[in-house]
Amino acid sequence: RQSFGHPWTRAACIVMGTLNVERYQNSLSQCEKNGVRTWRGILIQSRREWVKHVFETQDWLYAIQVLRNSISSTTFLATTVLTLFTLTVGHLLKLSTSSPDEVLKLVQFCPVATFLLKSAFNFSLSARLMNHIGFFFPVAASNSMRGMTQSTVENVMVKSEYLQFFGKRHLYYAGLAVVWPIAGEVAFFVSSFFFVSVLKDVDRPPGRRVEVFGSTVDDKDVDRPPARRAELFGSTIDGPR
Repeated sequence: RQSFGHPWTRAACIVMGTLNVERYQNSLSQCEKNGVRTWRGILIQSRREWVKHVFETQDWLYAIQVLRNSISSTTFLATTVLTLFTLTVGHLLKLSTSSPDEVLKLVQFCPVATFLLKSAFNFSLSARLMNHIGFFFPVAASNSMRGMTQSTVENVMVKSEYLQFFGKRHLYYAGLAVVWPIAGEVAFFVSSFFFVSVLKDVDRPPGRRVEVFGSTVDDKDVDRPPARRAELFGSTIDGPR
């Protein structure tokens, strides 16, 4: 008879907890492909509309101020995560020189370090792209360079937002992964359900009074187009036709 201390049971808890989170992420991506609104989709669309607004008004000073604030906050996140990564690697090096009994701890902290590194990389690259956008605006507006258009700036801005999103998402993953070495495999499995519920709240789109991830939100879209039903991780929400 297997108990929670059995190696196979402990391994199963890790696998099932990971699949639980992976299932949610796949469901989220599929619903976005089906036209269902999510917070990530709203952020991406708002970045496109913001670039269009800047080109229409030609308020370059406003654009640079917004980009400067975004670069500052993103750089701060990248620096903070990189510091956490450095501390984690230092702990891993300490474990690697200790007794063979600490090998499991070494394996347990490796996912934490990996997610932190990916998070810092995404944040850094997002800030780098926003820095480029500051130079792209006047060039694209004057049509002085072949291939540098408003669409180019929009695409770079969208890519920057995607990188920022994944930087935050990998930071969340690191928070879940650290449960394994601290509290054990069973706690990791249980925490994966709480973690998914947090992601559901984070990814919930604002502005509609519909059932989203089991919760009700307000609808402020008076002229909302007809909607179709879509299933997202066991919940049914409205999406545009």
